[in-house]
Amino acid sequence: FKKGSDEVRVKIPNSKLNLVSNISRGNTSQVKQSLKFKYAALECMPELISSIKKEIVGSCPKLILDGSSPWRVYFNSFELGYVEVVVDARFNVVPSSNEYYQARQAVMNAIGRAALKCKVEFQDHLGR
Repeated sequence: FKKGSDEVRVKIPNSKLNLVSNISRGNTSQVKQSLKFKYAALECMPELISSIKKEIVGSCPKLILDGSSPWRVYFNSFELGYVEVVVDARFNVVPSSNEYYQARQAVMNAIGRAALKCKVEFQDHLGR
């Protein structure tokens, strides 16, 4: 059985499955992070996005930049109480390895430096 995003369970017979892949054997991994900023960040959104990109590129030597995988930092949406920016990056590191967690940590630190440089504040989970 497979449960979709609508929570409806769907039965898929084995005869309908053509390809099964083990993603843990891949050589690339993804770091995707949703960032919630206070509305005041709108004043410097282009600078913030540019700064996040520069910080990540400068901090992550295993970041895939040749166009073969997505590399995005974008202003995603206006939400109640915050604006959302999404960071979506792929790396030449094995998923769930120590190297993956080091790359993920480097991305988080780069985002933090960019936010400090642009003097923007994250929205906390309580909406403050």
